[in-house]
Amino acid sequence: MKKQLLTTLAATAVLGATTVFAANPFSDVTPNDWAYQAVEQLAADGIINGYPNSTFQGQKDITRFEVAQMTAKAMAYQGKINAEQQALINRLANEYSSELNNLGVRVSNLEDRVGNVKVTGDARVRYQQYSRGGYIDNTNPGKRSKFDFRGRIKFNANVNKNTKAVVGLTSNNQEFGNTTGTNNAKIYLAYLQHQFGKNVTGIVGRYSPTIGAGLVDEGYFDGAQLAVGNDIVKFTTAYGYFVSAGVYNGNWKANTNNSFYSFDNQSQAKNPSFTLLQLDTNLLNKKLQLGGFYLHVNKGKNALGNFYASAPNSGLDKNAQLKGIYGYNATVNLNRWSLSGEFTRNNLASSNAWVAGLSYGNLDAQKSGTYNILMQYFYEGKNAFVADTNWNQPWTANYKGWEATVDYTVMKNINLELSYAFNNKYVDKKAAGVSGGKLPNWFYSSLSFKF
Repeated sequence: MKKQLLTTLAATAVLGATTVFAANPFSDVTPNDWAYQAVEQLAADGIINGYPNSTFQGQKDITRFEVAQMTAKAMAYQGKINAEQQALINRLANEYSSELNNLGVRVSNLEDRVGNVKVTGDARVRYQQYSRGGYIDNTNPGKRSKFDFRGRIKFNANVNKNTKAVVGLTSNNQEFGNTTGTNNAKIYLAYLQHQFGKNVTGIVGRYSPTIGAGLVDEGYFDGAQLAVGNDIVKFTTAYGYFVSAGVYNGNWKANTNNSFYSFDNQSQAKNPSFTLLQLDTNLLNKKLQLGGFYLHVNKGKNALGNFYASAPNSGLDKNAQLKGIYGYNATVNLNRWSLSGEFTRNNLASSNAWVAGLSYGNLDAQKSGTYNILMQYFYEGKNAFVADTNWNQPWTANYKGWEATVDYTVMKNINLELSYAFNNKYVDKKAAGVSGGKLPNWFYSSLSFKF
């Protein structure tokens, strides 16, 4: 980028109109130069400094670090510029965020002062396929594969310095060629977040928490949350209702629908409330992460317990009630290698669930050619509480098996994901109502675009 172009942008974005000029500090900028007034004003306001030999060198290519310096200095003018100029500065800050961080200038500080509305989103096209004996659509037994797509858009607005509002819209997953309109667009995020001092954050509304490390749930939740802590230790408590579609019981049967409990389209009377207590730590300079949680099913909401007790071949007493779920997780990071695992269970029989994984890579959504390779083993008992896991899985209970995943950044903000689940088996064949213990293999691929 040429300096003369940048100074024009900076002058337009930051100053808007020239005022009284100081003496020209640059020996190579004369009154005959077309950008003379803009350069002089920028120098007078301390946004540009030039070089030690008192030259500006306007024809020289500028570095990213120099642009970041100018953007940082422009932040001092937030109270003197209009909305269009603020938006331009914000775009510069987003582009050069890493350089600004190196300068000790947080982009979040700029956003707080600008008071802008950021619009982001993503679009995804994916393909799924099962091998023999499996199908992908409960309403169409025998269907083993499908293409679908999804689009999401998110609005993030700063209400004031410490408060922001977020609203997200999604199309849901739409199958290619399906014109029935059963998957209607809806609001998947709608919450207020407030910062109470440096180490306390509150959220209320519909948001997306991570329970533990994500084996139990990383979907959507209606309620309120309070988090206290920093990058090293954080305690989180929350109260509310799950609203993601999920599976509580995976008693899959050959060529029949599985037993499942969906959060979607449930009235509050049928959807039990939960209370969450969670502790997360980040130790040894982020090389070791440890965490634990307890998720309590609040009294007076018996839908889950009744569902468990009536599940086919569950072997549970009809009066059995789900009371609470707890879990532990750990991750060790060593350069590009990462070893992670999580264990959860609840008060019901055969409810243990755990996952262990080993990954290698340097995945970065901003850098093309970066990647991550992950190998995982899943074990989920027939009564495991797995609501909306953060991993793509073909099953979420009464299931054990291997899964290999590759994530690759094709271009900036374009990600390709490939997953293959194999050697899949029932944990409890009797509960599944089958004589054989094998489940079909599963292949998943998606191409995602962020904007």
